[in-house]
Amino acid sequence: MALGFEVHGPTLVEWNNTAGTASPSNDLGYTDNNDLISLELEYPNEPIFTTRSGSIPEAFIHLGVIGRLTMTLVKWDNAQLEDLMHGLPGSATAESHVGTIGGLKDSTNGNFSLRITGASSTHVYLMKSCWLDGPVRRLDFGNKPSRIGLSIICTPHEASAGTLAVDDEVYTVTGR
Repeated sequence: MALGFEVHGPTLVEWNNTAGTASPSNDLGYTDNNDLISLELEYPNEPIFTTRSGSIPEAFIHLGVIGRLTMTLVKWDNAQLEDLMHGLPGSATAESHVGTIGGLKDSTNGNFSLRITGASSTHVYLMKSCWLDGPVRRLDFGNKPSRIGLSIICTPHEASAGTLAVDDEVYTVTGR
């Protein structure tokens, strides 16, 4: 697993609505130097009592690590943001379905890949298994330029379901 997460300055955020995609190519938007992207990795070490449809989906528990990514976009593509917001929740197949409340999202229901490329850095971060955590927040109304706040959960992408391989990581770091 990568040991450092450093984002220097503005970044390009790209996504793909299929989990596991190695090179997302849809430009979601850009961050600036005022609100840097942050990633917190949480390694649950206390027992979590839940069911498959509990407040913490079972996939997060069985994988042993949860990444919480937060970012603020200062420029974004409205069509791409709308596609991201309409990712379907666990087991839903159409927007008229609510899915299983608290159910697992998978590669066809609301799960996506994300790539973060720093403008002044040679680092490229790739997360292959992500979900929106809560709503997309619109910030700064009025006479200020608007911003979009996103909270995203990232877990290791399982090459084969139910089994983590050595290279199944929350994120990977490469050079440009």
